[in-house]
This record gives sequence, C-alpha cells and structure tokens, in this order.
Amino acid sequence: MLSNAFIKNYDLSSDLVSDTEGLIGFYGNTTSLSWEHSFNRLGFSLGYERIAREYAKEFKISNSYEDNVGIITGFVNVTPKTRVFIEYNLGRYEYTKALTSEENYDYSMLWVGANGRLTKKIFGLAKIGFQNYEYFNGISKDGMLTVQANLEYRQSLRNTFLLNLSVGDTSTGYVDYGMDRQYSAELNFIRELNRKLLFKGALLYIKDDYDSGQVDNTFGYSLNLEYLLRKQIKMKLGYEYRDRSSTNHNSEYKYNRYLFGAELAF
Repeated sequence: MLSNAFIKNYDLSSDLVSDTEGLIGFYGNTTSLSWEHSFNRLGFSLGYERIAREYAKEFKISNSYEDNVGIITGFVNVTPKTRVFIEYNLGRYEYTKALTSEENYDYSMLWVGANGRLTKKIFGLAKIGFQNYEYFNGISKDGMLTVQANLEYRQSLRNTFLLNLSVGDTSTGYVDYGMDRQYSAELNFIRELNRKLLFKGALLYIKDDYDSGQVDNTFGYSLNLEYLLRKQIKMKLGYEYRDRSSTNHNSEYKYNRYLFGAELAF
C-alpha cells in the first residue's frame, strides 16, 4: 500500500520555540509504503514512512525537519480478527535547514502489542514500547517505557466513539529540555448526520513533565463538520480551542482557531 499527502497548515509557535506566541505556517508532506504477507496464522510486514515539514519565517531554520523510519513487524493471528505482534522501528530525525547537524538523531523503537476486535462493537490496539536515541553530537538517551491504547466503540451505524490513551517519552521542540514524560487522553465522537454530512467532536488533555522541572497541563476541544461535495472533494468547517497552564508562566496560552477548507483526494 502506498499513500502520499501534501498539506498547508499552521502550528502553535509555542510548541516550536519556548516563550513565543501565535501561529506559524508550514508546508508538509507525508509518504508511507507498506507490504504484508501471511503464512496461515503467522505473518510479517515491511513499512516505510517519511514526514517532512518546512516552516515559515524565523522558524524555517530552527524547526524544519524530516523524519524517515523503516518498520518491521512480525505477528500471529490468534483469531481471524485479532493479532499479537512485535514491531521494530529504525529511523532518523533531521533538522533540514539548520546550520549544524548536532541536534539530529537516530532512533530505534521496539513495540509489543495486540490489535483487533475485542467484542462485536469494540475494536482496539494496545502496545508497550522502549525507545533509544543517539544524537549526532554524541549524546545517547534511553527512553522510558511507553504505553499506548486506542479503543473504538461503534455504538451504531452512525455513531462511533474513539478513546486514545498514552504514557511515555516524547521528543519536544524545546532543545534544552531534551526528553519529557507525557500523559495524554483524547476522546472523539463521530456522528454521520446523513450520507454526505459528518460531525466530529473531541476532548483532549495532555500533561508534559519536563526534565527541567517544568510541568504543563493542556486542555482542549474541537468541533468539526465535513461535507462530501463530490466523490473526491470534501468541504470542512471547524473550531478548535486550547488552554495551557504551566509552572513557567511564559509557556501559558489560550487560543481559538477557526477552520474552513477543502480536501481533494485522488
């Protein structure tokens, strides 16, 4: 399977560099390639993913990046719709416009987990992983154990609930902080209003506990409508709210973002 997507979007500048405010635009490209083969209940898959972002203005040099990762997975189908797997990721994260390569790093991740149907209406993914980082400047960082769980509850043909939970290591935009421990929970609700109109709502909570002692708590929610204008054209209207409190007052913010756009698939 091959997929490729180009986007023009905005990020919070405070997520890129500390003590900044506002939104910053970027161009992005995501490419993924995967292949899978099964031998009765046993199987394996190979994958590759590339994520690239080029930011505007003063963030172009400091934050533009490219992330390339190869993925190898072995699995056992314990039932026709449930599998247990072990997955290994090997990647490189590079700041493509930076004047030095010292903050670039190679990383590896080892995951063990299971995914598939839990009940007639509930589907899920749960995995535990360990991460390791080798920076070009010679520094090595062994990440803590990371736990992720994603549950999907199909209440009816028109209503779906999604719950995503995670605890673990995250590499942030704050170069001086290095690694941080992050706790996150996100609840999504999807309602098919009619054959062409879709409603999406979400609640989000994130806690970031940095090596420096700083603690951030972020709450947010979003409301979105999607209308299928044509088979390949989707119109979007949305609203997003975020509120971050922090032990470092310079990192606190509130923002409201309105979205009106179109998505073209081909």
